[in-house]
Amino acid sequence: MNINIMENPQPQHELIQSNYGLPFKSFTFRGIDSDKKIPLHWHNHIELLFCLEGSLSVVVSGQTFLLHENEMILINTNTIHASFSPTVNHVLCIQFPLEWLCTQIGQGYGQKWLIKLNSSNEITAYDQPLIDKLLKITAVTERQNHNVMKKLELHGQIFLLLKMLMSYTIPVTKNTTEDPAFLFGTEMVSYINAHFQNKLSLQDISRHFGYSSEYCSRNFKKVLGINFKELLTSTRLNYAYDKIINSNDNLEEIALEAGFNTYRNMYNSFVKSYHTAPSQLREKKKFE
Repeated sequence: MNINIMENPQPQHELIQSNYGLPFKSFTFRGIDSDKKIPLHWHNHIELLFCLEGSLSVVVSGQTFLLHENEMILINTNTIHASFSPTVNHVLCIQFPLEWLCTQIGQGYGQKWLIKLNSSNEITAYDQPLIDKLLKITAVTERQNHNVMKKLELHGQIFLLLKMLMSYTIPVTKNTTEDPAFLFGTEMVSYINAHFQNKLSLQDISRHFGYSSEYCSRNFKKVLGINFKELLTSTRLNYAYDKIINSNDNLEEIALEAGFNTYRNMYNSFVKSYHTAPSQLREKKKFE
């Protein structure tokens, strides 16, 4: 099944911020307009989509999968994907930051092993405990109060979910990562995630992987939808955002720690991306 859901085929990088003060993001959405499309994009989170009602078409690396009630798909980090609501639907989405996930279930994710989960073809009895867990997470996620009890319960349920997901792991081989775009994107994003706090240039990353700067620059835009500088800045902003709302560290120190040359560099990039100053964001989060 192939559905062209894209008006603009150029994939875009999505910068994800966690919710409820937790390291992951859990939310639900309802597709009430069958023309609603989420265009091609990618991020360095692992994303789990679970269809609660109706149906959801999900495009992953050029392949289209149709999810029905109680069906799910896991989209691995740095994988270009999109979605389309062919009918009215209700969907749970859980997004795990790669760095946090590796601290919980072990290093080497995406390089040595992956979680492979796609029940769009067939739901088996093996999947039923996972379905029950996702229904429980949905109930907690949609609870209106955002107090500490909800945060603790959601945190606990997610850890139990991760334990279940470990039953769906497979080793990384040439067969599981045969897509050159996936390999390139994973290499680039993983390297930037590991070195963004240092001085880093396109020439540095090209030299490390044995590519020419021209090849690297061309494929950054083609595969990831943004150029090297935009991805590096986005990664640094993501780190700074988290430090600003979850610590009392000096803003200038955060800027340098995130890899920016000066606080002014971070400030300008921050306002451009979030339409607010770092100090205003910190003040706002104090009252949430």
